[in-house]
Amino acid sequence: VVVEQVAFAYRPGRSMLHRLDARAKTVALFAVSVSLMAADFSGLAFSALFLVLGLRQAALPLRQTVTQMRYFLILLLFVFFTRALVTPGEVLFETLFLTITRQGLIDGALVCTRLLAIVVCGLIYSATTKPKQVREAVAALLKALPGQTAPKAATLMALMVRFVPEVLYQMRRTQTALFARGIENRKNPLRRLKCFSIPVLRNAILTADRLALALAARCFDPAAPPAAKPVRYGDWLFLALAAMVCAVALGIRY
Repeated sequence: VVVEQVAFAYRPGRSMLHRLDARAKTVALFAVSVSLMAADFSGLAFSALFLVLGLRQAALPLRQTVTQMRYFLILLLFVFFTRALVTPGEVLFETLFLTITRQGLIDGALVCTRLLAIVVCGLIYSATTKPKQVREAVAALLKALPGQTAPKAATLMALMVRFVPEVLYQMRRTQTALFARGIENRKNPLRRLKCFSIPVLRNAILTADRLALALAARCFDPAAPPAAKPVRYGDWLFLALAAMVCAVALGIRY
């Protein structure tokens, strides 16, 4: 069972974002993510105001979320230094093997800020949307596709949303168990990686197998389209707000 303290897991609540239709949130997530990939620092700063409001609506604890996303932050740091080293421009620091440019620092900071903003959008979406609602939303948005593609794709998306926090939970539990057994005292990094990755992979496969058996026992049909609910007035207002954020974030640049 996935605990609610894991990142990208659904958190029950009664906020405005929790009550919104999943179709509106899915469309807004896609549109805002695309606009953030093209926004500059001014557009990202404007979007950050709404991301902070979204984090408050989702009731995500800041300290706990940062702790759980520490590996992603390390990846962003690696991306930042890579862009600073490989981007040509005005040299700020140079040694025999390394050259850091001003344009590289700016470009690295911009790329990392964009990726961080998109991940925050995903955190807000997953914290306020149930996997069942994700399936219903994807099936409704893809219903124009021929055959049974839309329901199956929606089921696949819902299972993916369900298993991301499950894998994170298995990683955290395995890491805690290894620390209790003194794994940090082993000097061989390959040995530590083996002791960590094999239990995580095994538990993830076992969980997937149990879920498949449970779905089969309940005669679940992934090709059956879920029932679609009518879009409410508040959902259209939310989509209009998301469109405004996208337009302003892009308009500031161009």
